[in-house]
Amino acid sequence: MDGPRLPLMLTAFAITAANFMNVLDLTIAVVAVPSISGSLGASPSQGTWVLTTYSILRPLSKAELKPTKHAP
Repeated sequence: MDGPRLPLMLTAFAITAANFMNVLDLTIAVVAVPSISGSLGASPSQGTWVLTTYSILRPLSKAELKPTKHAP
């Protein structure tokens, strides 16, 4: 009975680990943006725009945008 449950558990673990890494990455970005924007001479609102843009476009950069091949 343990056979069919093992792939399900591994899949759940992989999804949980991926979500944790995404949250960790965004947390690092949130903490670093004020320091980075201050070093570049940007205002806090400009730093917020950069962070918002980063958080919106990051999933799109990770997606595989490959054209699909259709069978003839």
